[in-house]
Amino acid sequence: MDERFEDVIRRLWFEQQGTALELADELARLARHNDPSADALERGYRAAHRLAGSLGMYGIPEGSEIASRLEDHLSPGQERALPRDVVVSLAARLRRLVADGPIAPSP
Repeated sequence: MDERFEDVIRRLWFEQQGTALELADELARLARHNDPSADALERGYRAAHRLAGSLGMYGIPEGSEIASRLEDHLSPGQERALPRDVVVSLAARLRRLVADGPIAPSP
């Protein structure tokens, strides 16, 4: 991969990491508080959707996969398929992945 491209992606990540952390924090809060309101579910769904779509691009594919699982779980009209403790665990793992950011490639 072209080093300049990696530098651009890294710079973009650091510009977006704050927003990604806010989204991950929102998901973690919603999971811990187990708020079943339509508004909370919609906020969680939107946060998971945004993270699922962007984390892979920034070199955090595991975060993208976790966000996709949470997105599916929170999808409007879907039966909540995951147990609450799993949702809490996934949301906490996602938050850690976002906080850690992408791992720099080995030289």
